[in-house]
Amino acid sequence: MVPWSAERHGDDDAVQILSGAVWRTIRSRNIPGGAYGADPATGGFNKFALDLDVQHAGTFRVIAVPAAGVSLFEDWRHERNPEATVLKVATYNTLFNSESFDASKYANIANLLGTRGSLDPLHHRIEERRDQAPFQWESDVIGMQEVIKEHDDNAPDDKYTAVMLDELKLRGPLDWTFAQGCGETWDCVVVGGCSDGPGMNPTFVNSNFFPTELPASAYFSSAAKKRADCYDRDGHPYYNECHLSKQGMGDGDTYNYATTAKVAEWRGGADARLIAMFNVHMEASKGPKDFAPRVGEIRSLLKIMDRLLEADHLAFNGAAETDEHKPSPLHHQNRAIIMGDWNVCAHECGEHYWMVRMLREHFGYAVDVSMVLPDANGSLKQTMHTGDFGYGADEVPIGYQHMTSDDPRPGPAWLACQSTHVHSASSAFRWWATDWRNKKSTADKAGERLSMIVLVGSGWEYDDPVLSYAFMRDRNFVSPMNPSGRGAEM
Repeated sequence: MVPWSAERHGDDDAVQILSGAVWRTIRSRNIPGGAYGADPATGGFNKFALDLDVQHAGTFRVIAVPAAGVSLFEDWRHERNPEATVLKVATYNTLFNSESFDASKYANIANLLGTRGSLDPLHHRIEERRDQAPFQWESDVIGMQEVIKEHDDNAPDDKYTAVMLDELKLRGPLDWTFAQGCGETWDCVVVGGCSDGPGMNPTFVNSNFFPTELPASAYFSSAAKKRADCYDRDGHPYYNECHLSKQGMGDGDTYNYATTAKVAEWRGGADARLIAMFNVHMEASKGPKDFAPRVGEIRSLLKIMDRLLEADHLAFNGAAETDEHKPSPLHHQNRAIIMGDWNVCAHECGEHYWMVRMLREHFGYAVDVSMVLPDANGSLKQTMHTGDFGYGADEVPIGYQHMTSDDPRPGPAWLACQSTHVHSASSAFRWWATDWRNKKSTADKAGERLSMIVLVGSGWEYDDPVLSYAFMRDRNFVSPMNPSGRGAEM
């Protein structure tokens, strides 16, 4: 294992390892710019690793190409047979409406996102059907939004959340628990009645990642919730609903919330990686008027995270009680994951960039996981707002397609997504990397990426954390993120 650390100022870089009497490349890795999550202003560096299988004695060297714009440590570091744990996180908004999912469909969601195959206790085996198992994600943490309830009003309930929990336990060998909260509420008088919502915002965690053996260890304490002004539904330990205030930046149309939980990646004893989980549901996108409210909600989320860190630093880092810096947002061990329905306009205007910037400036490190890895063809197109054709005078990616046809800026920098000749797998508009769309039968329909998973905290600098990133494909079309062209009905 040869980790290297760099501070990015320029374009994407590559690392190579060479060996032999005549130097030759035996391992290389391209590092996309989106993988550099540390804020140089705080002195942060990023560690990236190359796996090297050394079967014979020899001489090796490590080089960075190109070196321009990258600051490196003075020496290379290596680690033999490092311990590693894989944590798989999924986020999914089920969309409540007049045709919301029933109990059977929530059980199907649990099977798709949290399990693989089914236990067959009668024959003492695991059954993996070929038409199902390849599509199942077997996630460890699942953030859900807009989970329907038994009744239509702002009061919470767990009926369909419990359907998912029961199915997760039934189909696999692990125990599961969930932290609960509303994702949004609204004034039913103003909007004409709560005929189809609002829904719940549960965060499911399996027993491999409970901080201790007890499911309740995944919950924040009553004292921590009180410190962060989060609602616990009259003392329910599993309930932690934190209001995301607009901070006076527009009134918005809804009241939005985050649900919190705690997980631990096992490393043996005191070396476990402690991670705070935040499942957000932010102001719905209805144009530029909602940008400002989401800025306010991010600021509110930062305050909530800071207060939880002050009240329970062991949710974020493993610092000793004697460490005076343990409640600091810039503590070098801090790790948090923010997932959920951010309702960002990633395709339309790259709104996710300033969200990541705000988080990075506050915590010293933040990465949108979609921007770290190339797609199946080696392209960075799945980073949403990074064009492969350069940038125009207005700093908009050339040939990048707008999600609607009403962009006031003139071409050729932006193309309306209704243009019929650019909806192939290589389209500059990421139709194949959207997580929301109207129910359409063809690939050339507009969509947007409303959800994100963001790693926050300087502890991630040491982990080279993102191994993979994918969308659950729901349409049978070949694309850079879905080379087989096979989809699963959600």
